[in-house]
Amino acid sequence: MRKPKQHYMRVPLGNRVIVEPDVEKEKTVGGIIIPRTANMVTRSGVIVAVSSSCKDIKKGDRVNFHKNSGTKVSPDEEALIMADAELWWIDK
Repeated sequence: MRKPKQHYMRVPLGNRVIVEPDVEKEKTVGGIIIPRTANMVTRSGVIVAVSSSCKDIKKGDRVNFHKNSGTKVSPDEEALIMADAELWWIDK
């Protein structure tokens, strides 16, 4: 049985969510390296934890948000904690 990551066991407070962002591709199919600053403005990811105050968002939802949104949960993880107002839309 796979042990869940530590941030999955955390419950955000207020109107906050924890998002596991998708890995950004830094190379195109042709092998061209794209600098991070040239990437699109939006990022996407999956909700891994939701506070009880968030009624429209559920664990497992795919969401999009600004690339500078959120704060890292811890230095060694990619997960971000952010307010639900920072999410732009939910992919259904």
